[in-house]
Amino acid sequence: MIETDALLSDKAMLTRIEARDPLQGGRMEDRIRGIELLRQRVAGELFVEGWVEGPCAEAADLRGINRLMTDFTDDPSSCMRSSRSQWTGPPGLPRCR
Repeated sequence: MIETDALLSDKAMLTRIEARDPLQGGRMEDRIRGIELLRQRVAGELFVEGWVEGPCAEAADLRGINRLMTDFTDDPSSCMRSSRSQWTGPPGLPRCR
């Protein structure tokens, strides 16, 4: 990605974006349901390692990794504001913070 073309090159746009409930369909829900199914089928038998995209990965995709890293040092409060979510998720999944 060319960072000058990043969707959120202006971090003021972060204040206009609403947190999305990841259980409202699409790729996020698909990943969460896949993790739930895997847990049901192999819990206690197999060690499963992997990841689901979190707030930093998404912010890097939308803002650009270099801008995001600069934000962490130059304006850490904007990083905290952009990573907050009110969604608590179903039981057994970590709370988004």
